[in-house]
Amino acid sequence: MEFVQSTFLYALAGLAVPVIIHLIFRWQTRRVDLGTTRFLAELLRETARRRKVKRWLLLALRMACVALLALLFARPYLLAQRPGNEERLLVFLIDRSAGMALAPDGVRLVDAAVERVQQLVQEAGESSIVEAAFFDTSVEPILTDGREREAAFNGLKAPQQLWKGTSYGAAMSWARDICLKSSASARDVYVFTDLQRAGLDWTDAAPFPEGVRVRIEDLGRDVGNNVAMLRAVPAKTLLRPGQGTTISVTLFNFGEFSHSDTPVVLSLHNGARTVRLQDKASLRPGEATEVEFELGGVDTGLWEGTVAVDIEDDLRFDNVRHLALLSAPPQRCLIVDGSESEEGGIPETWFLERALRLAASGESSETSPFRTEVCRLESQSLPALDQFELVVLANAAQLSPTEAERLAKFVRAGGGLLVFTGENVTAEGCRSLAGAGLTPGEIRGIARTHDLPLRWERWDDRHLTLTPFNDPQNGDLTRLGFQAFTEVSPAPDTKVLAWFGDDEPALTEHRLGNGRVLWFLSSCSRAWGDWARSRLFLPLVHQLLGDLAQLTGGGPIQTRDIDEFTPALAAVMSDAAWNERLSKPGVTAIDQRWYVTNVNPRESDTDRCTPEEFADRFRFEWSDEAGRQGGLATATGPRGTETRRDEVWSWVACLLIGVLGLEWMLS
Repeated sequence: MEFVQSTFLYALAGLAVPVIIHLIFRWQTRRVDLGTTRFLAELLRETARRRKVKRWLLLALRMACVALLALLFARPYLLAQRPGNEERLLVFLIDRSAGMALAPDGVRLVDAAVERVQQLVQEAGESSIVEAAFFDTSVEPILTDGREREAAFNGLKAPQQLWKGTSYGAAMSWARDICLKSSASARDVYVFTDLQRAGLDWTDAAPFPEGVRVRIEDLGRDVGNNVAMLRAVPAKTLLRPGQGTTISVTLFNFGEFSHSDTPVVLSLHNGARTVRLQDKASLRPGEATEVEFELGGVDTGLWEGTVAVDIEDDLRFDNVRHLALLSAPPQRCLIVDGSESEEGGIPETWFLERALRLAASGESSETSPFRTEVCRLESQSLPALDQFELVVLANAAQLSPTEAERLAKFVRAGGGLLVFTGENVTAEGCRSLAGAGLTPGEIRGIARTHDLPLRWERWDDRHLTLTPFNDPQNGDLTRLGFQAFTEVSPAPDTKVLAWFGDDEPALTEHRLGNGRVLWFLSSCSRAWGDWARSRLFLPLVHQLLGDLAQLTGGGPIQTRDIDEFTPALAAVMSDAAWNERLSKPGVTAIDQRWYVTNVNPRESDTDRCTPEEFADRFRFEWSDEAGRQGGLATATGPRGTETRRDEVWSWVACLLIGVLGLEWMLS
């Protein structure tokens, strides 16, 4: 028996734990015989013997549980010889990372790799099984059924554009899995790559099965002239109209030659309006150079463009980086106060307005991302909504059906709605809001407490609104105290973001058209608790409205590498969707955010590893003789037999469950 993860066998040292516990329970106080219990001596001795046997059985079962748990994680397997077929498995891995666009002889490396694979497939016999895949940071299989081989490989073409980085670990793991599933008597893996060293550090991989031969076809060339732009980062991506910023650019000379007075050009455009700035940089071999552009005030709108270094070198994909800036005024926010009276002279929205304004009444702060306007809900009517991006309802539910539909139209057009509840928010009072699709579900009533305050017990720590509070230094949301909250039964399309005790929703989110609606199921005043005076009130309400305005998670401008999946992307689309829509450098608008995509700067590092280093990294044997062969590797070893690896972890798991059941019955 052998093990896939043998290091887990060190967990067998845990066998000492039940032994120590057993010894502790054996410690007893001194026995004293009482005359009144002597007639029970025989019964007590029999009971003591049974307890002793039971303790030893429990000790054995608990030690067996620890041992089986360690074996389960170590994944034991059995090796055996079984008759093999006469088929041969050929696995081809074609590197399609950005570095494979290098064309030293007029032919791209990736095209040369495809031609080489087509040649080897023609040499393979009919009994051979062929599996092939392109890889960069992911793996894309080319052929999954051997019967389609001729059609698949005769018309095989390499991708026209190569942008992504290199991850050898993902490709080698895929090839290893193919070899494990195959019953062929000969299994060969061919890797066509430029052996870029940066690709070795991404993903770990388990060793290949015994008998699998891995051949490396090194198509790469030493790059003697490459200047890369590693970064072009604005100091701020969200500007106010007329405000400027600084754009920092980092260049690195990976080549062997110096370059003086190399032009670096910043180009931005907003419709017909353009901005063009130019600077020069001197680049010495193996050194980085910093360039800064001072961008003056820009007009309102999205400014997108590039920073490019004007130089002729071997790799052109890393000579330019995209960037974007958004110049926009603060978000206009309408706060609707639905309270009928002002208790103690303080309106319902007094704390909320000052938290958003970041200034006293009648004043404003340049640092606030919001410009607020407060109105009282009178005659069940709202002001014109087309001049606002955000609306807050504070204890305001008594809207007429016409006004509720106006508000729903505002949300469907992309507006954001935040609702704070209160005494006025009841099932009857919210009938118009529910008819317009603005409620999170069925409103059941109001839950109150008269002793200990109600608190948030848990929340969605991956939602962009609440992720800053995962760090306790930013505030502990469990410290928020409430005396009452609105009870809601969420609809199927409503997402609960935070919970009180007994899984009662505290914060919900649902979509309506292009906009979103957040319900904070308590009051924003002191009527239902003192949380409005806590230190968490200001950052939390800013996060709630900021998320509706796409200001959280890095803001409306999201900068990412082409193979990076950001939290903001995870909130709006699946892996497959972003891989399709953001598959090349540029600026893409998705769900009121702009994603600036660039090539991963790791791909600009032209340092190459040796085949020996590659083999050592992925734990397979490599010989120089195999690397120099021009055609298919000759099959060696006995035909008709093969090594089979049968994992037995499932049986270990069943045995562990049985032992746990016995231990439970005995204890």
